[in-house]
Amino acid sequence: MVYSRIKRNMNHIIISEQHGFRSQKSTITSSVTNTSYLTEVIERRGQIDVIFTNFKKAFSQWITIT
Repeated sequence: MVYSRIKRNMNHIIISEQHGFRSQKSTITSSVTNTSYLTEVIERRGQIDVIFTNFKKAFSQWITIT
């Protein structure tokens, strides 16, 4: 019940390109969407900027506040 309410209220906030934690979307649909977009930009000889971020260290430990 709580999940369905949160989902209903968040659907208008989360952009359609968000693939994580959404039904009928996955890492595969994300990869296909991104590959399609990159192909279009390359064919138009457009510019592509990429930023790689490693969140592993940021989430590698739990912080307990007491």
